[in-house]
Amino acid sequence: MKDYTKVRFIKISDNNDPFNFYIDATTMFDPRLRISALKGQYQKYLETDELYRPVYKVLEKDYSFCCVFKGSFDDLDQIKHKRNELYEFYNEKLKGHIHKPQSNIISFD
Repeated sequence: MKDYTKVRFIKISDNNDPFNFYIDATTMFDPRLRISALKGQYQKYLETDELYRPVYKVLEKDYSFCCVFKGSFDDLDQIKHKRNELYEFYNEKLKGHIHKPQSNIISFD
C-alpha cells in the first residue's frame, strides 16, 4: 500500500494565460523533482507521440509552478477529491477575470 502521509499539490500555470493551469499531486519531497519527471515524460511524448497527458498543454508554454497545498491522506480517492477542490478554488478566483493576451509590441503613442 502506498504511503499518502506527505502529499504535495503543485499548481503549474501558463504565465501568459491564467486560465491554463494544471494541478498535480505528488509524494515526492521536492516539487522540482516532480516537474523534472513531467518534463521528461513530455519530451518522450514529443519523440514517440504516445500517452498524451493534459499537463503537456501547460508544459509547452512559458510556465511556472508552486506548491499550493500539503496534506496527509488515507487513500487515492481523498487525494482526487482534494485536487478537485483546488481546481474549484482556483477557477472561482478567475471568475470575472478578463484575460488580455500579452503582446510583445511596444507602442510609444
